[in-house]
Amino acid sequence: STIGTLSNGSCLFASDPTNFYEFQLSQSRTVTLALNSRAFDAYLILFDRNTGGVVASDDDSGVELNAMIVQDLAAGTYVIGATSFDGGTGGYTMSTSQ
Repeated sequence: STIGTLSNGSCLFASDPTNFYEFQLSQSRTVTLALNSRAFDAYLILFDRNTGGVVASDDDSGVELNAMIVQDLAAGTYVIGATSFDGGTGGYTMSTSQ
């Protein structure tokens, strides 16, 4: 798990504070990403680092206003964008499993 904070000093993506995390897969697998916050409406975006394209995004598939992505991915490098649906800020916990 990663504990982080969205703030007005975070990078901006589509005008919303966003923190980015990169990870690599050496082989194809199913990955689960979860972003949980009591401070804001969590939103996840998964990018393919090589193409820059959005692989998946989610607003509320987790419990309440939390985000969750379950995605089959090929080997490669990916970037997670941890952000909020409405520009909110505050603390969060992000978890990944492969």
